[in-house]
Amino acid sequence: MWTRTRGIGRTLGWSENDRYDDDRSGMAILCISTVPAEVPLDQVLAVSKAIAAGGPPAGGISHAVIVDGGRIKIYDVWESEEAMNTFTADRLVPAIAKQMADMGADPSALPQPEIQVFEAHDAMGAPQ
Repeated sequence: MWTRTRGIGRTLGWSENDRYDDDRSGMAILCISTVPAEVPLDQVLAVSKAIAAGGPPAGGISHAVIVDGGRIKIYDVWESEEAMNTFTADRLVPAIAKQMADMGADPSALPQPEIQVFEAHDAMGAPQ
């Protein structure tokens, strides 16, 4: 499924049931997703727009999409790992699959982003 990464901070892999392999209950987290190079910005923004139409995700604190050196990166801050996992399973993965199907692509061929997750020791808007 999703790839395990290495880098500054603690990073984790994605398990078969779309849940992270680590437990960070009770702490805000920062998730940085580096989108595969073959995925264009307009597709990423279309998925973001479709998700936004459903209202703000429970537990989501902030969301930003940037382009860094030609690579698309998505920065999300969540109240908890549980909130991120629920959003990913219930809204993100289905929205990506729908976008791929609408383009005539096989949703089971979901491109693999590089995911990094960090404990956010100070996050504006996070519960104390």
